[in-house]
Amino acid sequence: MIIVTGDVAETASRVEYAIAESFLKELAASINISHDNILVVPGNHDISWATSKRLFRGHPEDSVPSISHMRLRKSFDTFASRLGVITPSPNGKPEIVVKPELSTIFLLIDSTLNETHFSASHYGVAREQDIADAIRQVDSIDEERNLLRIAVCHHNPRAQPLQSDCLRNGDYVMTSLAEAGFSALLHGHIHLADASIVAKLGQRHLAVCSTGRAFAADEESPAWAPRYQTLCLDPSGNVDSFLVMRKWEDIGDRGKWVVDGFGSGNELGVIRFRVTPQSFQDERSYLKPLSAPLDCLTHIGTAGHPLAAR
Repeated sequence: MIIVTGDVAETASRVEYAIAESFLKELAASINISHDNILVVPGNHDISWATSKRLFRGHPEDSVPSISHMRLRKSFDTFASRLGVITPSPNGKPEIVVKPELSTIFLLIDSTLNETHFSASHYGVAREQDIADAIRQVDSIDEERNLLRIAVCHHNPRAQPLQSDCLRNGDYVMTSLAEAGFSALLHGHIHLADASIVAKLGQRHLAVCSTGRAFAADEESPAWAPRYQTLCLDPSGNVDSFLVMRKWEDIGDRGKWVVDGFGSGNELGVIRFRVTPQSFQDERSYLKPLSAPLDCLTHIGTAGHPLAAR
């Protein structure tokens, strides 16, 4: 599986999506993954500001009319349709994806529902009724809770000081997912690779994992280096699972992906988890770096820069 947590483009332009399409095709082919095993959620940069400015011309920011979310993410949906990947519904409703061969069920959440070109709308939100309805559907599909449950969105659900563009109702989303037996929530947006355990409801835990940027121009801060994460999950709980972090390191005219300990708090870049469908227990430990198997989940986040900018 390949999971892309949004901001596939920078300005939602056709050229950027063409680059991203080419990159994902090459990536999927290189690891022999079919396109229906690529999951993509939109990010705020996948909402067309050009379309927003045209539709809202003449409207002051405090009186923005309600318009169809589909019109603002049309370019993103065209890209997704051309590539044949799975996304949340164009109307903004979450998408449920069942992968029996992985004993896993995914919930794809569109957190860009309020995004426009107006600065006051630059934050994430999930429609709470839609989340509740989707969880009921997941429960009806997986009545015995035998499947590993993983949710995906773009915005950071963990409120941060001085950060106004997080998922505004992140506490509701995380609590609802934990109550429903979800093991992990994957997100992008914040440019940082990180993983933390959000304890909810006694012994139930929700792992919240944010990836860095897949490809981007060099930045002064090492936190902004291109990054990806590999999640190796075993829903049976018989084998430990791992979150493996990698970052790009320039070496002369060439470069390579190396172990990344920046976001993990671990100089080996590996966080060890014991995964069951009912719980996600954090067992952080210092382990030898792992090579990523081909049947794992690759979590790519671009955080405001086109996938193929590097």
